[in-house]
Amino acid sequence: MTMPSYAQTNRQLYAQLVREGLALDDILRVRRAHELAAELFSGFYRPSGSPFLSHLVGTASVLASLSRPVELVIAGLLHAAYIHGDFGRTRTGPSPSNRRYVRLAAGEDAESYIWRYTNLPWGDLIRGSTERLSSLDRFDKGALLIRLANELEHYLDDEILCGPNFERRRRYVAESGPKLSLSASALGVPQLAAELDRVMSRAATVDLVPGLQRETADVAYLISPPSYRKRPVLRARRLAWRAAAAARRAVGRFGRRSGTAA
Repeated sequence: MTMPSYAQTNRQLYAQLVREGLALDDILRVRRAHELAAELFSGFYRPSGSPFLSHLVGTASVLASLSRPVELVIAGLLHAAYIHGDFGRTRTGPSPSNRRYVRLAAGEDAESYIWRYTNLPWGDLIRGSTERLSSLDRFDKGALLIRLANELEHYLDDEILCGPNFERRRRYVAESGPKLSLSASALGVPQLAAELDRVMSRAATVDLVPGLQRETADVAYLISPPSYRKRPVLRARRLAWRAAAAARRAVGRFGRRSGTAA
């Protein structure tokens, strides 16, 4: 049985979309989303040392291989926008201004999928009863599907194992693999369930070449060029925002202690 090969570059993704029969206008929408992803994740790398943008393209490619609507493919390409994306502003995450910025490039529905992905309690859904998945609305189902495609892409070529805490990561694969596959089946995507079984089964037993795993980065990290400098006004605003957030947390802790004592 021939296993699918997923895109890792923008050109490979566009060629795949042409083979899938997408209209030119839809492929151009994907290209605009890729341009935004290249902007938000410039200099970002995975714990293995591979470009983060390749992972985003791979996730979109998985969704395209499942013949999902173009809005889901676009959302897959930008799924980490509110988690790791650098918008060059004081506020990170799904702030109103950041959401407007993503919506402009991705479209209304795709941005809604990305926002749901950011907030979805996917761990609870995976560990819970699969019957619960049938009650989700289309955006939550789409967000969960993106998460499953994201997990599949993580483990292609054993990529995510090439970081610190190798044994912990491999235990996660052994424990979570069957649940991920069941969730894909419950969403009505047997092809994805079979792919998850394939890659997770391999990742649960593979031994990597010693010395090739990174020991310093457990999550995505930034390598900025030597000339990179944050604008002084942005740096000052971010420091002020963090100080205000710390003060609010301190007030909250004091209030809780006072309430307990009373």
